[in-house]
Amino acid sequence: MAPPAGGAPPPGGTPPAASPPGDPSALASKAKDALSKAGDVKDKAEQIRDTVEDLAPAEEEDDAQEPASAEVAPEREVVYVDYTQTWQETPSVPRRKTIIVTHVVHPPPPPRAAPKAKPPQRARGFLGFSARGTTTNYNPSAMMGARAGFTWNDRFRVGGVFYSLTARYAGAIVDSRGNELGLRMAYGGLLASWKLYQGRVMDVAMEGVAGAGAACISIDKRSVGRARCIEKVGLVSLEPGIEVGFTVADWARLGFAGGYRFVTREQWRAPNEFTLSGPYVGVNVDFGRFRRPGHK
Repeated sequence: MAPPAGGAPPPGGTPPAASPPGDPSALASKAKDALSKAGDVKDKAEQIRDTVEDLAPAEEEDDAQEPASAEVAPEREVVYVDYTQTWQETPSVPRRKTIIVTHVVHPPPPPRAAPKAKPPQRARGFLGFSARGTTTNYNPSAMMGARAGFTWNDRFRVGGVFYSLTARYAGAIVDSRGNELGLRMAYGGLLASWKLYQGRVMDVAMEGVAGAGAACISIDKRSVGRARCIEKVGLVSLEPGIEVGFTVADWARLGFAGGYRFVTREQWRAPNEFTLSGPYVGVNVDFGRFRRPGHK
């Protein structure tokens, strides 16, 4: 069966009748609908604004309440800070006070060593001969002598000596008749010596002789032999000097001495005048034990 002319309406209801284009009533209806929707959008926008204002911080509210007439602050220069290189300051450590306490420990005194026994005082005897060159009455002369004594600890020497004039050179003594005469002199006394330096071989000593004797003018011009004196005087002799000695063997010592002989005597009969003082140099040869123990 054929549908009726003009077409049947779709099932489910009858659509409204379409308004003809250009109908003023239809346009007014659409305008009302648009205005109503705009009001709804406005209401929703106000609601959203109120919600945002409620969520904003209080500082923004204060800024919002500032009067609009306030001057606008000038824009600040933007500063960029690089935090890629950072460090941590070392926390300050409180200064420590160091207290040093020194303990002085006195060690016990070391045990005293037993005192060393002093070597016994040793006295060694010696015997020797001496030859001297000197002057008498300002003329060269020679004297010979002998000496003997003891040495304590190789340091101090004491003994006795005897010297005699053995030769005179030049300066002949002539009497009123033209006879040539001789001069004789001899004395003996105490010898004392103190060593200033003691070495293995060499030593230096200060020595002295104090003696007494006599001198005479003899008929015999010789200085040795029997004395036949014409005139005789007593004398005292003091002889300070220095001796340098050399120990040439355990039993022999050689010394070289020098000094001055001071002679005081009785007065010669006038017009005689003979001077007996004068310098001297000598050689001493002693025999005994001179090497100290432990020295080779």
